[in-house]
Amino acid sequence: VTDIINATLASTEGLVQAGHFTVEHDVEPGLPPVSGDLVALSQCLQNLVTNALKYGRDQRWMRICASLAEQDGRREIQIAVSDRGIGIAPREIARIFEPFYRSPSVTAAQIRGTGLGLSLARRIAEAMNGRVTVTSEPDQGSTFTIHLPCAEHTVIMRADLPSHTATPHG
Repeated sequence: VTDIINATLASTEGLVQAGHFTVEHDVEPGLPPVSGDLVALSQCLQNLVTNALKYGRDQRWMRICASLAEQDGRREIQIAVSDRGIGIAPREIARIFEPFYRSPSVTAAQIRGTGLGLSLARRIAEAMNGRVTVTSEPDQGSTFTIHLPCAEHTVIMRADLPSHTATPHG
């Protein structure tokens, strides 16, 4: 999880600096790994970070945090990206993950975008047995959270052991 967050922060560093944003991040120590593709998960998180930068308005603040939680009897990692920007109207929440959907208020404010970032983020998370959720309030900001199952029982084959022997990877 730390690798995903660090890769995302590195890839968006120029945007953060250009926008003069303050970025807080808080990663709970000792988080178990998640199963998935580092590049794809970084892209998912990058979409949420660039949205926070884009819709963060003059507040110029963003927070990324990662923690362990239990959801429906299973352990999951939650990576949340928060901003204090324009927020999302309750009537639009259900549509923001639709491909090409752009809120009328976003269009009126002439904020650029294709309407594909959130759709892509959701599809990436779902492909890895996860999901993306959002909480938001107009003019107060938004928090998008990626929920990923822990990879607590991942098995890696070691080349120096007979092929029928596996060692657990924690």
